[in-house]
Amino acid sequence: MVSRCLSDVDVIILAGGLGSRLAPRIGGKPKVLAPVNGRPFLEFLFRWLSSQGAKKIILSLGYLADQVIEYIEKNEKYDMKIVYAVEDKQLGTAGALSFVSEYIENYPAIVINGDSFVNADFCNLIEFHKNSSALVTILSTLVGDVKRFGEIKVSGNADIVSFREKGNNSSSGYINAGIYVMSYEALDFVKTFDIGSLEIDVFSQLKLGDLKAYRGKFDFIDIGTPQSYERSSEVLRPYFDRLGIIS
Repeated sequence: MVSRCLSDVDVIILAGGLGSRLAPRIGGKPKVLAPVNGRPFLEFLFRWLSSQGAKKIILSLGYLADQVIEYIEKNEKYDMKIVYAVEDKQLGTAGALSFVSEYIENYPAIVINGDSFVNADFCNLIEFHKNSSALVTILSTLVGDVKRFGEIKVSGNADIVSFREKGNNSSSGYINAGIYVMSYEALDFVKTFDIGSLEIDVFSQLKLGDLKAYRGKFDFIDIGTPQSYERSSEVLRPYFDRLGIIS
């Protein structure tokens, strides 16, 4: 069943990174075109977003951007407007979002890391954000081992109170799943950054209450490391079938 939750929401996909950890496995491709079940990961992202009603995608590109644009232009046409923004140097996630901000027309907007998938209901996510006082809502999923990701500490009313860095803590907990709902005020603040990280440079400057977590236990995968990439085909195959993607 197709929902319409994203029909009037701008979706920004951050896909300009070098993908150096994955490069030896995918041989000269940008990370967003890494094959999963025989199809580029970007195709899966597009189909997933389209299934939730997305009509406009702003694609933030950098490294090997020409390959991504060529793939989209030569292959399946999507019932979505796709805007390309190509940075000429590495800007980090904050810098990349600042760079594409001129193309954002609808608020709140959703920002997605281009190497991640989380099976969360965007209807509930957006409703949660609109009903809160947050400038930014981070989609947060419960995992059995936070060591590789770092951990988000959240208060009883969903305020994010701290980010624990990646380390030796192997306990279960909530992590940043790489999807953000961002208000006009938050994106206007991001525009002041020419370079930098959303997580390190931007979110750290927001006051308590401006940053909230939408929590749940969701299917989650990022393809950014060889280990997680190896798991991606197994994790995503049910969603390929559901979305009608032929591998």
